[in-house]
Amino acid sequence: MRRIEDFRAVLAWWKFLELPAVFPRELSLPTSLHQIVSVAGVRRCGKTYLLFSTIKKLLQETGRGNVLYVNFEHERLRNLDASDLQDLLVAQREIFEVEEGKPLYLFLDEVQNVRDWERWVRRIQDEGGYRIFITGSSSKLLAQEIATSLRGRCLTYIRYPFSFGEFLRAKNFTFTDLTELE
Repeated sequence: MRRIEDFRAVLAWWKFLELPAVFPRELSLPTSLHQIVSVAGVRRCGKTYLLFSTIKKLLQETGRGNVLYVNFEHERLRNLDASDLQDLLVAQREIFEVEEGKPLYLFLDEVQNVRDWERWVRRIQDEGGYRIFITGSSSKLLAQEIATSLRGRCLTYIRYPFSFGEFLRAKNFTFTDLTELE
C-alpha cells in the first residue's frame, strides 16, 4: 500500500509540472515506434531534457493523462523492484484522465534504480499498451546490456554532452567565417 501512495504523490507532482525550456539539440527521439526507445549516456549530458523535449511535442497532440513521466531518482521511489511498478499504472489511472483511442507514452527516467526493471518493461512492451522511453546513466544501462536484457525490443540512442556546434548555438555565438574563431 505504501508504494501506491508514493506513486500517487509523484504523479500528482507530474500532473502540474510546467516543463522547463529546452534547448533544441541535434538528436530527437521517434514517438511513433512500437519499440522501446532507450537513451544511455553519462550523467548530466541531457537525457532528461531530451525526454522533456519529446514530451513537449507529444503534449501538443494528446493530453497529459496519456503521457506519464517518472524519475526514479525521486526520494519517494527508493528501493523499488519490478513487482512495485504495476502500482505506477494503477496510480496513473486514478489521477489522470486517459484519452481513449490515443497512444499511451511511458517515460522512465533513471530506470536502472529499479531492481529487475527489465522484466517489467519487457512485459509492458509485449502487452502493447504503451510506447516506452527509458533513460539511465550507470553501467547497468549500457547499450550492450540493454540489447541483451530487452532482446531486440529496443532502439538505443547514446546521448553525449553538447557538441561544439551546440555549445556555440546555446551561447548565441554567431560567426560568418571560421577565421573569427582564431
